[in-house]
Amino acid sequence: MKRCYLSPISCMILTVLSAAAYASPGNSSVATWLDNAKGAYTLTTDDNFGSQVNEIGPALTQRGLVGTFFVNPSDTLASWRRYKNQYAVLAEEGHELASHTMEHFSVVPNQPANPLRVDMCMTSLDQLREDCQNVNAALTALTGKPAYTFAYPWGIDNAQTHAVLGEYFLSARDVYGQHKNSSGHFVPNPSSPENMYKLSCFLTASHSSRYWQYEMSDYEVAKSVYGRYLEDTIDAKGWAIEYFHLLDDSVDKNAYLEHLDAIAAAQLAGEVWNDTQANVSRYIYSRDAAEITVERVDDNEMLLVIDDHLDDELYNVPLTINTELPTNWSTEVLNVFHNGTPIAYDLSEEEDGATILTYNVLADGGQVLIANHAPEPSTLAMLAFLGIGVFSLASKRRKKA
Repeated sequence: MKRCYLSPISCMILTVLSAAAYASPGNSSVATWLDNAKGAYTLTTDDNFGSQVNEIGPALTQRGLVGTFFVNPSDTLASWRRYKNQYAVLAEEGHELASHTMEHFSVVPNQPANPLRVDMCMTSLDQLREDCQNVNAALTALTGKPAYTFAYPWGIDNAQTHAVLGEYFLSARDVYGQHKNSSGHFVPNPSSPENMYKLSCFLTASHSSRYWQYEMSDYEVAKSVYGRYLEDTIDAKGWAIEYFHLLDDSVDKNAYLEHLDAIAAAQLAGEVWNDTQANVSRYIYSRDAAEITVERVDDNEMLLVIDDHLDDELYNVPLTINTELPTNWSTEVLNVFHNGTPIAYDLSEEEDGATILTYNVLADGGQVLIANHAPEPSTLAMLAFLGIGVFSLASKRRKKA
């Protein structure tokens, strides 16, 4: 799996550029999260439980949300045989199916979670590699896609397993909760996690009470905790990953569904970006590696190139770019093209009076042309022939990526 890792100096330079004020026309930065959301929010489940396909998945779809379902896709498991076709439907609806190992084995060789079940443990790193391959084969056969992310059974992992999982997956999530800090707030993952193979999570009761400190079966308690999850993620501008098993008596169902309503409302308001663990991981890698080159700026056109130097087939989530426009440009006639195709955009005004153009593009090395004029007649004719409309006015676009 091809990735690009920048030197500490390069990362520092890019961070300074990203954080810089819009000082001149053409000056651009990559938004921390898609659509300039303040935080990212990923909803995940583990294991093969019926309520995931019968209740949780449909509840997400109904609200326009997506989740990551970490499954054990072995036909030796009755639960997988029973629900795999329903998981396939969830995948068709835009949810992610990801790896929790074939049969819920501890991934650290010879370190079982339960001394009474020493057989449920990898015996070598080579067995872990084989398991990763088997999961990918099983999910590809079911959905046409391999797994892109991972969750540790029982939360058992080490540096060696991180390295092996890095050969197959974009990121890996732990199972232990992100507990409150000294100020009493929950702490999400930072926008650029130090270790993408040690992501922590907000732990929602249900089948994991041994890690839990709140009585989530109580409506008022659950409602309060869920509310703080969302609020603290937005305030921290971080990445929340929720870890869930099933809707049972250990969690108040009404509080959970209202929590999903709140996430959907926050997304609609532009406060959070909900997406799968795979897509948020893709965004982070692409954002942190992206380079924006201003090729030219003249009286009525601006040309930029945005490239993350990563595998375009794998890193296929667009980035949100904010670009300062020249002060003498009229926003009444404005068109934005990526590799010749018109794209939608937003406009906003900074406190210093600068006009900022916001748009989503893949960091694939293509050209972004920002034109302060209508397209040439020949261009309009070609676009009409192709059935492509031109976005001349600012229009708010929403994902899914």
